Amino acid sequence: MTLDLVEFEVAKAHLRITDDDHDEEIQRKLDQAEEEIYTYLNSTGCWNDEWVDPDTTSLVVQAAVLKLLGGRYEHRGDDSSTADNHEMALWDELHRTLGALKKPALA
Repeated sequence: MTLDLVEFEVAKAHLRITDDDHDEEIQRKLDQAEEEIYTYLNSTGCWNDEWVDPDTTSLVVQAAVLKLLGGRYEHRGDDSSTADNHEMALWDELHRTLGALKKPALA
C-alpha cells in the first residue's frame, strides 16, 4: 500500500533540508512514517478511509507523520542505549497527538 498523507516538500521543509542530496532517504522515511501512522490508527479503529491525499487527510494525522518523520530522521544511527528511550518518548507524544482522533466511548 502506498500512502500519500503528507506532501514531500512539506516533509522536507519540516526537516529544514534545502538541498536535494537526501531526497531518497527522506522519501523512504516519509513512506515508513505514513505507513506506521496508518497501521497504528487502523489498529485502533481511528483510520478514516477518506484520508487519501494531503488535501483530505486530517491535520492531526499529518502532524503525527511529521513528528514521527522528524524523530526518526534526527535520531537515525543512534546507539541502542539512547534509541529505545527516544522511541518510547516519541510514541508517548504520538499517542497524545493521535488521541484527539479517538471516538468517545458510549457509557
